[in-house]
Amino acid sequence: MRVTTGSPYCAPAAGCGVCTAPAAELSEAREAKDHGKAYDAAVEIRNHPHPEK
Repeated sequence: MRVTTGSPYCAPAAGCGVCTAPAAELSEAREAKDHGKAYDAAVEIRNHPHPEK
């Protein structure tokens, strides 16, 4: 699942179950125009560690 946020740095990693919840929160917050919650979810996705490929 790829969420368009305007920044490639807060896109959830493909197949990462941990990224699923904040990605859903980000999508819902953006639809609701709740910028604070959208920011928090984007930061959580961006800061979630994934191994380098």
